[in-house]
Amino acid sequence: GLVHRAQNALFFEPRLFRNLDLWFEALPMIVFMLALFGYMCVLIIYKWSLQWVWEDCFPVMEDDVITGYHAPGCDRNNCCNPPALITQLINIALNPGNVDPAEQLYENQGTVQAILLLIAV
Repeated sequence: GLVHRAQNALFFEPRLFRNLDLWFEALPMIVFMLALFGYMCVLIIYKWSLQWVWEDCFPVMEDDVITGYHAPGCDRNNCCNPPALITQLINIALNPGNVDPAEQLYENQGTVQAILLLIAV
């Protein structure tokens, strides 16, 4: 839909600098989509590329309820609890610049997400 909007804007108003539909509707929508959803696609591929080892995990119990699984020496590249990406997408807008250390996929993730949110807005 966004590509067709941009194509229509260029077709019906060939003068590029007077094309308000292109500059103030189509391009901001494309930038917003790429800043948030393009970033989520990159996160999905990055999350798939990490090794999540389940054989070395042991359950974490709180009040006789399993609250998660952790491995000894769990770090960012070798851990049992992969972060929920939908939670990270929600927190980009609700808690900009802050990422829970247990949910963090890479260093300076909060800064990158805050910059992408500023670009999207």
